[in-house]
Amino acid sequence: MKTEDKVSLLLVEDEVIIAMSEKMELENYGYTVHHVTSGEKAVQSVVENIHTIDLILIDIDLGSGIDGTQAAEQILKIKDIPVVFLSSHTEPEIVEKTERLTSYGYVVKNSGIVVLDASIKMAIKLFKEKNERRKIESELIKSKESAEASEHKYRIMSDNIIDSVWVMNEDFRFTYLSPSTEIFYGYSNEEWESLDWKAFVYPDDVQIVFDTLEDLKTKKTDKSNPVTVRVYHKNGSLMWVEFLANSLFDENGNFIGLAGVTRDITERIKAEQNYKTLFNEMLDGFALHEIICDSTGIPVNYRFLNINPAFERMTGLKAKDVVGRTVLDIMPDTEQYWIDTYGKVAVMGEPVFFENYAAAIGKYFKVTAFRPAAGQFVCIFSDITDRKRAEEEAEKQLAEKEILLREVHHRVKNSIANIEAFLSLQAGSNPNIEVKKALQEAVGRVQSIRVLYEKLLLTADYRDTSINNYLESLISSLVAVHDLNNNITVKTDISDFLINSKKALSVGIIINELLTNVFKYAFTGRDNGTVSVSIDKTENRVTLVVKDNGVGISERRQENKSPGFGFTIVKMIVEQLGGSYDIVSDNGTESIIRFEV
Repeated sequence: MKTEDKVSLLLVEDEVIIAMSEKMELENYGYTVHHVTSGEKAVQSVVENIHTIDLILIDIDLGSGIDGTQAAEQILKIKDIPVVFLSSHTEPEIVEKTERLTSYGYVVKNSGIVVLDASIKMAIKLFKEKNERRKIESELIKSKESAEASEHKYRIMSDNIIDSVWVMNEDFRFTYLSPSTEIFYGYSNEEWESLDWKAFVYPDDVQIVFDTLEDLKTKKTDKSNPVTVRVYHKNGSLMWVEFLANSLFDENGNFIGLAGVTRDITERIKAEQNYKTLFNEMLDGFALHEIICDSTGIPVNYRFLNINPAFERMTGLKAKDVVGRTVLDIMPDTEQYWIDTYGKVAVMGEPVFFENYAAAIGKYFKVTAFRPAAGQFVCIFSDITDRKRAEEEAEKQLAEKEILLREVHHRVKNSIANIEAFLSLQAGSNPNIEVKKALQEAVGRVQSIRVLYEKLLLTADYRDTSINNYLESLISSLVAVHDLNNNITVKTDISDFLINSKKALSVGIIINELLTNVFKYAFTGRDNGTVSVSIDKTENRVTLVVKDNGVGISERRQENKSPGFGFTIVKMIVEQLGGSYDIVSDNGTESIIRFEV
């Protein structure tokens, strides 16, 4: 994603009205928003790459089909992309489930566009940082491999005698140069005869070479240790070389010269420098350890072999104080968890990724550990203490909000009751018959919502409600509102099972619209009639039937399935439930609705 480009979002929300509102707010904040209504469509968008997407905002409840967490799990197997859950759920188990999938964010619905905007920006930032960290780790591995390759190249050169072999006299003038020397430095043997060694050694390193040669001449040593210096190739490029030299003496013990070999280690030095740069500059902590086992092979401790500056910053431990020492020497209270976990990595060779609290340091860390060699392990980690503290505070706030939520539910219920009462008063005092009927219909719709809220307040988590208690209360209220004469009988056969509150409300609205239609039109010109409402659940399938023995509906209405506003509402809600809606007109009207839960 280019920084100058708009952030492109995929909004996954099955509620069309809510989605339209969220889309408008996000677009006002400068985002490009693409909307789909189901988890399946979200997965399809990613698989087919329908849109360029930088981040996914996804609801957890998505009606029928796969939910938001299942969709996110499938998407993350296909593409590495930040996913932020946008949901009304606040239950700890739901939040924990989403955290296992992704750690980019969880925003409670109706938190406001400011919170949502901040969450999106933070998720994008975390995603970029994660990719940058992966890049650094990849470069670190490449540098290590490059260094090993350089060492391998060095061994091959040595084995095949392509290093420069040379002999000097007592005045440090070359008397012999191997054929490989010309390839090595670019100078011919004829050029070497007139060339002083100081002419091709880097000025800052001349003294190092001179001191080494003098020590060999004055018998301070018979053989030099490997000496690393910089020299110039004939083409002017700077090379790193390593040389070894032996003193040569005649039969009388007089110094007569030197014999030595020089190797080109330029690539090795470059690789080491690159490795050191990455090691020192990487943002994550890096530490190399060796595991310590008891006589039975059980890991009991580990020793620090190397640490980078980021490790020092995050832990407060300095390299000079820890390298070469064991963790129990430095931090005797280190939890056994760390030793056991790292022991498996070093012994079994299986990499691990985890988050845990280090009590000895007082911080939370996100850790990747792997084995670079037998008996060793490397840790690459980041400090996530601030994030964990924020999560703990969020959990505390959620608990407090739970208490407030119950109070809010009570207030909402009371507010709905006031609206219901107001509409009833208006219906009772209005002389216009049509207006009166319209107000009575509105009362019925409001009642279906009010009754659901009353039942929700009796549940533990506001998620599920008894369909029997809910519908029996709702139907009784509808009968009272419509003031039916004694000759119209309403029968119910409602199974008792729990249903998601969102779907329960949908069922309540459907029954309200169907019964209102029956009470208004089914028994026109008749003195008596019967209406029956039944609902049953078989496995995951719910069947709702509303039947009357009234006058029936016309053939035109039967084909259309939506003769009025009420039927239109029913059809839309059934579609949202992912169900089917059939109408049979034979000796009355029978509406059959089926959906899955």
